[in-house]
Amino acid sequence: MWIPKGLRDMKKGVDSPMPTQVVSNEEFIPRRQTPKQKEVEYLIGQMGDERAKKLSLSRRAFMASSMGLATCFLASNKVYGNYWEVDEAETWEPAAYDEKWPKGEYFIIDVQAHFTNGYAIPGFRDAEFVKNMGFQLKNDAEAYSFKNFVKEMFFDSETSMVVISGVPGKENLRDKEGKVLEGAARTPGVGGRVLPSWVMSEARKQINEIAGSQRALNQGNLAPNHYWDKATNKMDRAACLEQMERELSVYGINSWKWYCHTDPGQSGNGFQLDDDNAQWFIEESRKRGLKLISTHKGYSYQSRTLGHLANPKDVEKAALRNPDFNFVVYHSAIKHGLNEPGGQPGNWLDKDHNNYDPTTGDFEWHRILMDIKKR
Repeated sequence: MWIPKGLRDMKKGVDSPMPTQVVSNEEFIPRRQTPKQKEVEYLIGQMGDERAKKLSLSRRAFMASSMGLATCFLASNKVYGNYWEVDEAETWEPAAYDEKWPKGEYFIIDVQAHFTNGYAIPGFRDAEFVKNMGFQLKNDAEAYSFKNFVKEMFFDSETSMVVISGVPGKENLRDKEGKVLEGAARTPGVGGRVLPSWVMSEARKQINEIAGSQRALNQGNLAPNHYWDKATNKMDRAACLEQMERELSVYGINSWKWYCHTDPGQSGNGFQLDDDNAQWFIEESRKRGLKLISTHKGYSYQSRTLGHLANPKDVEKAALRNPDFNFVVYHSAIKHGLNEPGGQPGNWLDKDHNNYDPTTGDFEWHRILMDIKKR
């Protein structure tokens, strides 16, 4: 069973403000603790006990202080080498730390934050792996609402900033008379209840207005296969450019959000980052000043017919061809998700299912991404 780090530390008698093994972002089970990590954990306990005793503090009180954190860094340096800039004096005297590091705020940004526009999504907040972590979360429309999103992101946590991130969906441009549609009229049906571009834009404006500062950014859902001329079986470039202009000038987006393995425009296919249509899109976006593409890779089961297009193999060519662009790849490109049929339910480490390699920590498709990075 997956247990929270705090519970694991409590059971082992570990008081450490610094993780002593790989921790998870709740999308995958972390690797086992290595021998060196165990050594760091032991030294933290030993050095913490010694210093707490001499300073007449409980070990917990000592470890909660700046001296405790400095002790963690010093222990890590003893095992791995001098990677942390820390002095012995900082582990004994708070003033040494305060003098060296004047107090400042830390910054936390959630780079892929979702909510829905009045729609409950099955299999997320009520997923088995969430329950196994001890959470019993509501899974109704209110739980996924913008109101609850703001509450959980900014009031119940220490998030400094969010990137409101899209999901696959196209907007209708005009009505039958040719009049430009606005708001909900652009996304009738379920598509408008998930996270269309216009909803993300409105949410970003509201958050920043309430905060009186920039606390939210928003992505745009437009992708190369969203507007398709079925008569010619080619991309409808005029419609794509119309929506591109709208997302940039009206919605004020900060990034494109692409799902290569989905087909909202009913083109009959997905696309790849390095194909001709994507390159045309990139060049048009470049002309308009936006050079950031965030792309979902992995979780191939989301499409039975196009799942292979979630493979990250296309990232390298696109990045080399467009060195002035930044490409953000989500989900570490892990091929299979927890709920995909065929593997052991809730087990990321199922070797036959995700081809997990315990010696490297790599998963199926993730290693492709890592090989690109090496090159």
